[in-house]
Amino acid sequence: MKRSFYSDNSPLLSVVICTYKRPELLRKCLEQVCYKQTVDRNTYEVIVSDDNSDGITKKMVDQEFPLVKYFKGPEKGFGANRNNGSKEARGDWLVFTDDDCLPESQWLETYYNAITQNTDAKVLEGKTITDRPQMRFD
Repeated sequence: MKRSFYSDNSPLLSVVICTYKRPELLRKCLEQVCYKQTVDRNTYEVIVSDDNSDGITKKMVDQEFPLVKYFKGPEKGFGANRNNGSKEARGDWLVFTDDDCLPESQWLETYYNAITQNTDAKVLEGKTITDRPQMRFD
């Protein structure tokens, strides 16, 4: 059964953003995701999973992004933090980004179009373009 974007009042997309001690970067990411996407805001939810326990990020999210769902992370690293955000998702599709990314305005629209045009797809992957020199850590 093909699900429409607005059926049963649940979002098609759940955007999961993991963060750890970077509230300023997260703020910029959330501005892009919450206010600058070309799809209707009712078609997706935004979840922040925060692996830090100091409360600074929660306060910023609560005050500046009231529609974002904030969850305390398990403090067991990136993978566990991503899984923590995922388990709270209500959407049919999980879309991941990191707190230091600035998704372009058509980002979610591109995923939606790919989902509706490739109904047998189980996983979709996007391209990441960096705006600064890449650093290797090996």
